[in-house]
Amino acid sequence: MEKNDKAKKNASKKYLIAFSCASALASFALIAGAAFADEVTASETLKNDTTASVTANLETTADLVETKGIEATASAESSTVAPELASSENARERASASTNESQSPTETANVEAHTASTRDSTTSETTATTPVINEDLNVTGGQYYSDQNGKWHYRDANGKDLTGPQTIDGVQVYFDKENGIQAKGVFAKDPNDAKKLNFYDKDSGALLKNQFIVAYSNDTKQYERYYLDDKGNPVYGEYRINRRSSYFDDKFGTQIIDRFAPNGHFYDQDGVFVNLGTNRFVEIKGKCYYLNDRGQIIKGNHIINGAQVYFDENGVQIKGNFDKDNRYYDEHTGKLVSNRFVTVNDKSYFVGAKGVAMKGATRIDGKEYYFDKKTGAQVKGDFGGNGKYYDASTGALVTNRYVNVDKYWYYVDAEGKPLKGSQTINNVPVYFDSYYGRQVKGDFGDDGYYYDKDSGARITLEKNRYHNINNHWYYVGSNGKILKGDHIINGAQVHFDRVFGIQAKDDFVDEDGINVLYDSFVVFGNPVKYYDKDTGELVKGRYFTTRGKWFYADKQGNILKGAHTIDGVPVYFDDHLGTQFKNVVKNGHYYDKDTGEQKDVPRNQFVHVDNGLFYYDKDGKPLSDSHTINGVTYSFYEDGQARRGTFGPYGSGPFYDKVTGAAVREKGFHQVGGDWYYTDENGNKLLGLQEIDGKLYYLDNTESTSLVTGYLAKDKVLSPEQKESTRYPRTSSSTIIEPKIHSYYYFDAETGAAVTNQFVNWKGNWYYFGKDGKALLFDQVINGQHLYFDYEGKQVKGDFVTDYKGTRFYDENSGELVTNQTRTINGVTYHFDENGRAKQL
Repeated sequence: MEKNDKAKKNASKKYLIAFSCASALASFALIAGAAFADEVTASETLKNDTTASVTANLETTADLVETKGIEATASAESSTVAPELASSENARERASASTNESQSPTETANVEAHTASTRDSTTSETTATTPVINEDLNVTGGQYYSDQNGKWHYRDANGKDLTGPQTIDGVQVYFDKENGIQAKGVFAKDPNDAKKLNFYDKDSGALLKNQFIVAYSNDTKQYERYYLDDKGNPVYGEYRINRRSSYFDDKFGTQIIDRFAPNGHFYDQDGVFVNLGTNRFVEIKGKCYYLNDRGQIIKGNHIINGAQVYFDENGVQIKGNFDKDNRYYDEHTGKLVSNRFVTVNDKSYFVGAKGVAMKGATRIDGKEYYFDKKTGAQVKGDFGGNGKYYDASTGALVTNRYVNVDKYWYYVDAEGKPLKGSQTINNVPVYFDSYYGRQVKGDFGDDGYYYDKDSGARITLEKNRYHNINNHWYYVGSNGKILKGDHIINGAQVHFDRVFGIQAKDDFVDEDGINVLYDSFVVFGNPVKYYDKDTGELVKGRYFTTRGKWFYADKQGNILKGAHTIDGVPVYFDDHLGTQFKNVVKNGHYYDKDTGEQKDVPRNQFVHVDNGLFYYDKDGKPLSDSHTINGVTYSFYEDGQARRGTFGPYGSGPFYDKVTGAAVREKGFHQVGGDWYYTDENGNKLLGLQEIDGKLYYLDNTESTSLVTGYLAKDKVLSPEQKESTRYPRTSSSTIIEPKIHSYYYFDAETGAAVTNQFVNWKGNWYYFGKDGKALLFDQVINGQHLYFDYEGKQVKGDFVTDYKGTRFYDENSGELVTNQTRTINGVTYHFDENGRAKQL
């Protein structure tokens, strides 16, 4: 047994990484080992089989693998499903499948486990051994068999399917307690502790112990490395393997790689502890940290070398920004700043004596400035929360001058606040609106006068005549102001808007003389009178048409509503809008499509009424719901109109012909509005992922639990599995943690068919879809280029990827893995080796 500090000292001889924030970066060893998929060409690309424990098209490319990995490791590193087991203590039942990576096939790992309370104390050391088999529990004489889904089961000599943990022919295996499926290449709940997990080999199904495995994590959404202890459980926290210290996430068990762990120590690209020294600054990947006397990064406020500095929740020193308490630290030194202007993200702030950003109106060196009361950002070229204007360049208070904000002109007074109403400035009469203070130009002010479009000066228009201003008609009276309300001009009864003075033409007004919004029959107000669209004169004693509808105004100009007889013809006008009924059935009567005359309703026949198709029974009442007429099925809405060119209630089948309304019961696509649907031979909608005439389509099945949607997906990247799981969330009592990697497809913008063997740019992200239409995920080789796609199939470009293989960078243009070259990225210089692993210089 050895002391932790001694082990770390020995480890540091090989893995020392330390950088001074005040000097050039020292050599930062980032040891790498990368494995790539076999090449996939554009003409024939394979996709990860997410239902199996092994990725179908991924094989290790031997010449790209650095076999040293972690130099002293367990016997094998197997690709797995990374779980998250539900409990009040841990959440570890998130998982999926991966590939197999061998680290040291012939080595047995020496393991030292650290508890949280004794991290620096001597640890126990155990050696992996072959498990002792209890021959009394060893099952023999049975037979493995595969079900229709390719899942394995075991039937014993008595013909009974086994479940739970078993030892069969000397091998510890596991079968799901719910369905008897054998655990292979996945985690299962530990039969001895429901809060823990075990992993079983992807080929034999044997329980694995004392070795590394690689698994997809639903928490990080990528493949991660885990270590299984002598009971086959993933380890957590700091852990010693072959005299080297590693750290595994406290919650999920994923190995910490190329970053700081929760214990404050750094672990390299192989996941091995690196001694960075003590009581010093280090700079890693362009970020500055400080190590205490135990070599751990510090967080929060500290005084170092007499300077007050701050480190965020990740231990990164804040420079050129504010901490959580709104205090600012110098962009170069990181020291707390006081009594000066600073700039963050192109916005100015002023930090006071305690380094805290000022807020509200503040006097600095005799000048008044204003800082946003929420963010502290300085107001420039705009009005502050106090209603005063501050200069666009200096931010100082402006008084007694014109200012322009968002293309509007204002005049600010001696207090810096905008003037309102009628004003005389420099002997020129001008006008500012009464709400915002915006200057009126090229229009009439609320005072009734017109103001010049350029200077804003009041202009005297010719009196007692109409004027067309901005395509609206006004009338200037004898006092030089525009008229408002009802007036008689040259014997004609006219109306001008009571607020703006605009003449009513082709407009309705209500009983109070206020204009009624009457656009596309969205009506606000009660239309009472109508003014001619050409002359503006009140319409009286005649029919008139506007907006595609007919009305009638009586001799006083009132719009008729309800039942009337005009010229001996019984007619009806809508009780609210006043529109005449034509080609409709209302109140038990039919109104003629041309004259609007009231007539009897037709019986026992279809009738086209107001662009709708109805069927009236022997009593003259419209049918509703579903009916069979002359052997043909129809569906009617509650108002009696037949469904045409659509589906039944709540989107259910069948489809009803867009002309006749007859139910269609045959295979085929149907268009409803702007969407397409597909029905089977019975007329029912197909839903979800479907193969039609040899092509894959997705027919939506996720929008509502009560509405059958089924519309064809077009120009979308989506995962049918993910959408279905969202629509129908299920809980399972299965003791096996199944893979959860979803398959993503792109459905063509024109045809809706899933594309294959090609790159697609969708919403700014690149994807590659293989021959089965599924998006390629993670490491891939396409047309000779090593590329990386995330868990949703989005290609990584211009960014780093850190996983169990280390840290790599993918070119911002091509997306290709950067190898055998030196680059400066975000101000930090790296060298990338033949496998793409980054080494900071």
